[in-house]
Amino acid sequence: MLSALLRYGDAALPIGFAIVHKDLHFCDLKTKAEIRKAAKTKNEHFREITRQAVLNEVKFEHILADNWFGSKANREFVHRELKKKFIFGLKNKRLVAFSEEE
Repeated sequence: MLSALLRYGDAALPIGFAIVHKDLHFCDLKTKAEIRKAAKTKNEHFREITRQAVLNEVKFEHILADNWFGSKANREFVHRELKKKFIFGLKNKRLVAFSEEE
C-alpha cells in the first residue's frame, strides 16, 4: 500500500492511497518460478496521488519521499509539472546539479 499524508505541525492527515496489486503472473523460463508483477508501477501510483492532491487544491509546498520515489522522472514531474519543491532520498552514486549550469 502506498499512502500520502499531509502534515501541518504535529497533525498528519491522509490525503491519498493506492493499493499495489500484483495482477500480472508469468513464469521465469530459467527457474520455472512464478513471477508476479503489478500492471501499474509504484512511481505511476506516486504521480497519480500527487497530481490528484494538486487538483484537489491541497495546500502544500514540499513533497517528502524516500529514495524509492527519487527517480529522475518523479523529480522532474514534481518540479516541472506540479511546480512544487521536493525532498527525496537519493540512492548511492547519484549525481546532483544544484543549478541549470551544472
